[in-house]
Amino acid sequence: MLFITTTKYGDKCVIKNGFEFININDMVADFKDLDINKECLRLKNEYELGNLRKLYFSEKYREHFTSNDSELIIKTVNYLLAIEKVFNDYQVKFVVHHIGGEIIRRSFFLMGPKFGVKNVFIQFSPINWTSFFGTSLPILLDDVWMHEQISGEELLKIESYLKKFKAKKELMHINYYHSSGVLKKLFQNLKSKYGTYIRSDYNLFEAINITLSLIIRRCIFNKIYYPNIKKSLEICEKGKYFFFPIQYTRESRLTAYNPEYLNPDCFIKMIKEELPDGYKLLVKDHPHWVGDLPHKIIRNIHKMENVYFLNPNTSTHEIIEKSSAIITINSDVAYEALLYKKPVVTFGDEYFTGHGLTIDVDNIKNASKAFLKALEKDVIDNVQLLKFINMIFKNSHPGICWGSLETENIENLVNSLLKFCNLKANLND
Repeated sequence: MLFITTTKYGDKCVIKNGFEFININDMVADFKDLDINKECLRLKNEYELGNLRKLYFSEKYREHFTSNDSELIIKTVNYLLAIEKVFNDYQVKFVVHHIGGEIIRRSFFLMGPKFGVKNVFIQFSPINWTSFFGTSLPILLDDVWMHEQISGEELLKIESYLKKFKAKKELMHINYYHSSGVLKKLFQNLKSKYGTYIRSDYNLFEAINITLSLIIRRCIFNKIYYPNIKKSLEICEKGKYFFFPIQYTRESRLTAYNPEYLNPDCFIKMIKEELPDGYKLLVKDHPHWVGDLPHKIIRNIHKMENVYFLNPNTSTHEIIEKSSAIITINSDVAYEALLYKKPVVTFGDEYFTGHGLTIDVDNIKNASKAFLKALEKDVIDNVQLLKFINMIFKNSHPGICWGSLETENIENLVNSLLKFCNLKANLND
């Protein structure tokens, strides 16, 4: 097993556990007197990469546009050359990494096929302590179970899962910023960003500046634009609504795979005009990332007619139950809504789309028809929903690659990955 690292922090972690590794940035540092333009042209032609901007846009967006295109092209070409060298020097069969928009991940994915290398991606699964695995982007789940009868044992498992899900009303992701107290929040944010600095070579001063700006915006948004939870629930009780949860705009689901919907204020402005007569739009900021969006975007949304902000920490379960339908690009809230048998209109691809349960829109011009369809009776077939949940269980592998360093979890993840890779190798898939 060979580990690819990008930081000294990563090197120390791998060395501590006795694994072989290559630091990509150390390889890049050894490249001398490169003709960037020449190498760029060769790489684009040889690996059919097209526009390199697609490779680095996600990273540029995540870095608050602090890097210019020339710098990112140089960085991208260097990473491509380093990965090319890894593939030439080592007998690589699989590259295992979680889904992300970083240059290095996308480069491995695009260059791998030329060397006969399969990429195995790890993605969040809504089933606790499990992950989805896949060899394509977006990950395609094995949907054979959507066409098979559910056994009695499987049905009992699904019914128990649904009962616990609705009873606990928990978020599917840990809310890192749920604690109260300004000082405690400040400490947690500085600690979080400091950790990021160590792992990804952030400038410490820049990391602190970004964190403090986020905290200030969060205070402003909560004070001026977002009602408290009690008021939010009262808003949900009055009138007829569609619900749109704002996604974290720096995640690869948007930056890499649906960049056309990156600006939430533009998207909300478009969809609110397509809502059926008499309906309004409920909007909720991402509870983990309040303050990340620019003030201008939040202000623009707040000014829109028939659009109502809710408190970010309002229970998503309660909002879903009180809404007529849910609109999302590709947020996991869609999955939660399906479990409540609520109509879901999607504008992007994800594990919950394409199975006949969601109303999938491939062009914003078709939004109006999709919203009307969402209001029809019996949009979601109960039998198909049960089969869908069964499919989620069947595609969920024990172990997660984020948030836990417990021995049991790591062993589960490694065993699951080995089993998956061996299966793919045997099937030549």
